[in-house]
Amino acid sequence: MHVSKKAFIDEVCEEISFKEAHKAIREELELHIDELVENFLEEGLSEKEALIMAVQSMGNPKEIGEELNKVHSSGIKWQVVTAAGGLSLIGIISLMLLGELPYGNGIIFGIKQLISIAIGGLAMVLMYHVNYRKLIENSKQVYFLGILLSLVTILFGNTVNGHTFLQVGPISFEVAKLSNLIFLISIMGILGDVKNKNSFGLVKVSLYIVFALFSLYINSNTQIVPIMFVVYLSIITIAILNNYFSIRKKLTNLIVIHGFAVFSMIMWKFNITRNGNFPANWVDYELAIIVSKFGWKFVIISSFVVIILIGSMILSALKMKSNVAFYFSIAIVIYFICSFIGGSIINFGFLHGISSNVPFISFGATNYITDCMLIGIFLSMWRRNLIVERDKNI
Repeated sequence: MHVSKKAFIDEVCEEISFKEAHKAIREELELHIDELVENFLEEGLSEKEALIMAVQSMGNPKEIGEELNKVHSSGIKWQVVTAAGGLSLIGIISLMLLGELPYGNGIIFGIKQLISIAIGGLAMVLMYHVNYRKLIENSKQVYFLGILLSLVTILFGNTVNGHTFLQVGPISFEVAKLSNLIFLISIMGILGDVKNKNSFGLVKVSLYIVFALFSLYINSNTQIVPIMFVVYLSIITIAILNNYFSIRKKLTNLIVIHGFAVFSMIMWKFNITRNGNFPANWVDYELAIIVSKFGWKFVIISSFVVIILIGSMILSALKMKSNVAFYFSIAIVIYFICSFIGGSIINFGFLHGISSNVPFISFGATNYITDCMLIGIFLSMWRRNLIVERDKNI
């Protein structure tokens, strides 16, 4: 029998494995017990008797803790995980059944991709358990880490067909993908710091975005730059429309930003037309090869799974209570939408001069792992959505 409010709450929290939820749960239980105490005091009980009755009225702390643990343990958005896993399964099965490919056999590439899936899965789980708020607390330091990584790649990396790789021992990877992830995390943190900072806040976050895109560009990555350009432009546009910066002349700012965006895209298109890259062997036409082998059933099934993935992520993003989580999750959703559309267009040969991959389906270690990390961050935000206070101004 519990007569102490603290002892009761401690026993409840012992049953809850998600430690970050303890603070919010403690506050909620304390509030509820205090309300019961007030009710019993009004009935004429003494303060000590009212507290004892209030605690006992709460019920069995172990059972309450177990029920709350179920709520917070079910924070995984299983539709997202299942859809990402389904696309990975489609990709790996298709790859292994393709047989002979340029530069190798489909089974060999499939085995390599299985390793990427294993590493990507671990990365997703890791990011899910990491508090995303810890990632963005030191956003400026994280940002300059991305700049430093880009400079190291420029100085010591090797450029192959428009992609710059860094060799670390026997492992070679495309740093731009990792740099892009770092930039996205840091810019979302910077965006969180400039709320209600008027034009100064808009200019500040825009400059960080420009330097991030330029860093990706000089790393010779023609795929990620236009995708992230659309991502950041969309986020800035949504923020302005929602009066996130507290700017009076919304229309003027939107016209200036979108005018600059159109000019930049024209210059980028001119550059890839003039200095276009050859496709990165068969990988840039992987979808076309798969469709020629298995028919359009592959496209229909894959499209259905993609719709489930994107739809689930959009619905979850719109329910985010925190400003940072809302804009961060929307940015991730837009990134995947652009990647699926852009990757499909390029894989089917409708656009030349750049290379691209389709998330979770296309062969490639760095792409797969970084995409898994983004899913992990998204799930981390959703998991903590139950315990954060609402500060979203939309």
